[in-house]
Amino acid sequence: MWNCWKPISSKARGQQAATLTAGMVLLSATLVQGAAAAAKTGEETEPAAAGRAAYEREDYEAAARHFEAAVQARPRDSSLHHWLGKSYGRIADDSGWFKAMSYAKKTLAAFRRAVELDSANPEALRDLISYLEQAPGFLGGDKKEATALKARLAALETAPAP
Repeated sequence: MWNCWKPISSKARGQQAATLTAGMVLLSATLVQGAAAAAKTGEETEPAAAGRAAYEREDYEAAARHFEAAVQARPRDSSLHHWLGKSYGRIADDSGWFKAMSYAKKTLAAFRRAVELDSANPEALRDLISYLEQAPGFLGGDKKEATALKARLAALETAPAP
């Protein structure tokens, strides 16, 4: 889709911008829905609490800074990576083209790390699936991977509680 070495027409550039904008709007809606459902794991650290408070007041830049600090303190906490990804996603949604692309990639990396750390974290898995389904391919969107993860989520949701 991106031919960086070739000039592209303004019409093609407009189509790429429209694709990115539509993907970011859908991602934003998914992140808002998942915000209320995100679960706490273990004792909440001060940066994590500050990050949640900033997220709730829609100060996503501050939320990201707090969650970055929380991740530094507890790098193996899936929930913190998930919240960091949600914060990055909201920043991407509220940003211009180039900043949005950067933050969209950070969103994907944080969601992947959250799922990697805890494959039974359904909120992180749902947000990763939504990202993969909605993001354009040049930002990591992958419908095949999303379909495979949906099967994993369905198995997780139907498994008997321990």
